[in-house]
Amino acid sequence: MSATILGSPRLRSHEPQLKLYDFRRPDKFSHEQLRTLHLLHQDMARQLGLSLSSRLRLPCEAEVTFYDQLTYEEFMRMLDVSETLAVMELKPLKGQMLLHLNRRQTAVLLDRSYGSPAPDGIPAADLHSDLDVVTLEFHLDEIKKVVASAWQPLGVEEARLHSVESDPRYCQIVQPVEMIVMITLQLQLGGVKGECHLVYPFLQLEPLLSRLSARYWYHPQNTQVQPAALAAAARCPLAAQVVVDSGVFSVAELHGLQVGSELPLPALDRGEAMLRCGGAEFAELENIKISKDACSATFVPAGQAENSLFGLEPDSEEEPNLAGLSREIRTALAEIKGGLESTVSGFTSAIAEIKGRQEAMDDRLAYGQADFESQPEGVHGQRPFASLAAYDVGSLSLFLTKERNQLLALVLSYMEDAAAGALLETLAEERQLDIVQRLHRLDRTEPGLLRLLERVLMVRLQSAGQQVAASGGIARIAGMLNHVSRASEARIIGTLDQTNPELAEEIKRNMFVFEDITMLEDESIAAVLERADLQDILVAMKPVVEAVRERIFACFPAELQARMREAYTQLGRVRLRDCDAAGLRVVEVIKQLEGEGRIFISRADEPEL
Repeated sequence: MSATILGSPRLRSHEPQLKLYDFRRPDKFSHEQLRTLHLLHQDMARQLGLSLSSRLRLPCEAEVTFYDQLTYEEFMRMLDVSETLAVMELKPLKGQMLLHLNRRQTAVLLDRSYGSPAPDGIPAADLHSDLDVVTLEFHLDEIKKVVASAWQPLGVEEARLHSVESDPRYCQIVQPVEMIVMITLQLQLGGVKGECHLVYPFLQLEPLLSRLSARYWYHPQNTQVQPAALAAAARCPLAAQVVVDSGVFSVAELHGLQVGSELPLPALDRGEAMLRCGGAEFAELENIKISKDACSATFVPAGQAENSLFGLEPDSEEEPNLAGLSREIRTALAEIKGGLESTVSGFTSAIAEIKGRQEAMDDRLAYGQADFESQPEGVHGQRPFASLAAYDVGSLSLFLTKERNQLLALVLSYMEDAAAGALLETLAEERQLDIVQRLHRLDRTEPGLLRLLERVLMVRLQSAGQQVAASGGIARIAGMLNHVSRASEARIIGTLDQTNPELAEEIKRNMFVFEDITMLEDESIAAVLERADLQDILVAMKPVVEAVRERIFACFPAELQARMREAYTQLGRVRLRDCDAAGLRVVEVIKQLEGEGRIFISRADEPEL
């Protein structure tokens, strides 16, 4: 079966309606829509002030002071080179929005998070590192909930943080000529006042323009359909159409169509078509018969109440309500799914808690945390920043010296005294004084933020631990010269005595250390014990391993050995630098005895006979 294409009558012309349009700065939001956005953000500002007050433990207030539409380029020209811009998404809306904070507000949020008690004296600052970005995201997570709550009546389900930028040049969410709405808030954090901005592109808010009106906000939202209205809607006439599938056409065939062309309709040959009412598919038609004067077909109902007009029930009482049955099945499946997800989530939380307690116990055994119960919880439940004890001061200094002083004061407050003092000593003198003063005034910090900071810092330290370790140094040179010939040693040391005497002296001090005394024969060790000061020998033995200590004790005369052991037991605690100094004095005695020929130190060019 085929159909003939007929020409359509021309549409009647209408008088053109002219409107002034500024292509440089087109107005896309009406005054009523802007006013609605103003009212929406007034309520959001109050919620934001309450949320920040609770989070920062400061009197915080926010108030809408300005709102207008402008191009994105005009907004960007208002910003400095270094600013804080949070890029967010309002789901299910497409596109992105901006939250702008100035440098002073950013500094207050960061330093207050790190325990600073006086935000009034905090100078403006930029984002220093990824730790600052993580801290700012910690607060933005709460701010985005306030933004989503304000937009929820308009259909926004949630707000998501996409990224945090510090340079406006790398934050182009729309084209420079695109229109935006800028909402300016006067934000007060403690005693610090400043402006922050919320930026919404027109392309993002375009699906909601019909709802940005007083009629939508104040119109009663009655979801129950009245019987009279339903009956009136059932009597409403609708345009009906029969849609027939014509098959597939190539572009060339479509381009060649003109008035009078015949189109094949294979669906009519099979007696199939679709009935459309009011622009929506209503039912299928079968057994289509076309005669000269009329056309008939068999009506096939869709079988789904939501697909039928007005949700009317089928005429036959015996016909099952498939729509209701479908809804019941979906509801039951949703309840089963929710129950399973809740159960699995409970199991996962319990397993994570058990694992965390096991790791916390391992940390307590490894680091000796006697005050574990009295401290806030860090990663896996242990004391905050306790895991830093596994890293040397050099690695910690590499990552922490570039952080802001308030963050350093916070980390040092949780470290062991010895490690904290060593890290403080690596800083510049002016920073040391400022950090000590900040430690004195340190305030409380969010436990969740402490865990987050420690987790990020541990990731950075672990990645640094994979770097190639240094392989040179004085110890390496001394070890090599201990195994070369005497002639080579004398030539190298003699040349260094003239060119770099400090390096030569350092090499000499490290070529033969006190622990190397075990390289000597028993007679040579006895000669050293006879010449050296006995107190130096006892102090030098303090940090050596048990095997070296027993070897030295065995070389003392029998009548002196018991007294030396007793004197060593009564020695008590000794500083490491005193042990090193005593060991150097003993090594000097060994060098003197070797020069006199009384003892012999084996060299590579002097094999034993």
